[in-house]
Amino acid sequence: MVGGFPHQRADGIVAAEMAPDLLQHEFVKSKIDAVWNDFWSGGISNPLEVMEQLTYLLFSKGLDERQTLAENKANRTGEPILGHTRSACPSPVM
Repeated sequence: MVGGFPHQRADGIVAAEMAPDLLQHEFVKSKIDAVWNDFWSGGISNPLEVMEQLTYLLFSKGLDERQTLAENKANRTGEPILGHTRSACPSPVM
């Protein structure tokens, strides 16, 4: 293994069958780096805060997708949206 890649030869050439996986890896890595840079430039440099913000964003995205599905169903069927769409978290028990 040379340079961290199992199919890389000593001269730096990667086996052809690994090229798509490496390209995908580099693509994902560049996206993660871009997100990290956005948080850093916004003043959030603590990794725990970054994870917390990502969790909020993913939760909000899930709620938005559920609402969109409910609205699309209501438009198709002509029935109103009753109550709230089910959230990812159950209601707290009082």
